[in-house]
Amino acid sequence: MRNTMKGVLRRLRGKSTPHMSPEIRELLILFSQSTGRSQSRLSGRTELSYPRTGTEIRKPHVEASTDLAWIEDTWLCSCQNSVFLGEAEEQWKNGRPQQALIIAERVLSSKPNLKEADKLKCRLFIAALVHYGGKHEESNKLVDDALRMIQQQQCLINYAQAREVRGIAHFIQGKNLMGLKKWNLAYWTFSQTLYTPGYHSKAQYLQKEAIGNCKRDDASNE
Repeated sequence: MRNTMKGVLRRLRGKSTPHMSPEIRELLILFSQSTGRSQSRLSGRTELSYPRTGTEIRKPHVEASTDLAWIEDTWLCSCQNSVFLGEAEEQWKNGRPQQALIIAERVLSSKPNLKEADKLKCRLFIAALVHYGGKHEESNKLVDDALRMIQQQQCLINYAQAREVRGIAHFIQGKNLMGLKKWNLAYWTFSQTLYTPGYHSKAQYLQKEAIGNCKRDDASNE
């Protein structure tokens, strides 16, 4: 497993990927370990030969329609993203989040002429992957960074793009708050995504789920 991880990092360096944060490196290791455990089950080897992690990575649930696809109720794929994130999205949909993360990092480093709004979507895609890896607080830090960038780069992003990217950011933030069991905060965060194209129904559904979880927690504490 250690050799596998070294190989991944060598490939990243060979493709001029920028310095990765410790959180991203940790997530790559998590995904790599999960892949190793899956392979061990297929080959009949015991899982005890691999380190255990707190989160089991599995092939994600994908909800698809004609031109849209939701991955794990967290990331909305669309034809608009396919030009720069399509390959990464396909890797995630096919249960290879490690490769999806590598590709997204590569897009950010190798496409300097990418529009600012598209760069922010790449960063939010990475935040969604971090959420998928069970790192909710780390994911929220990436979301907060993206929201700050939107504020700082208003002259480079038109109003419609900024509103869309901000809505995506708040949606992932809401998912992280759900993961942290902060139901009330999650509910109000999803409210900020209701007018983001493609997100209305999913945000409403998750708001209902947050209310239900909040009521159950209150009942159990009585």
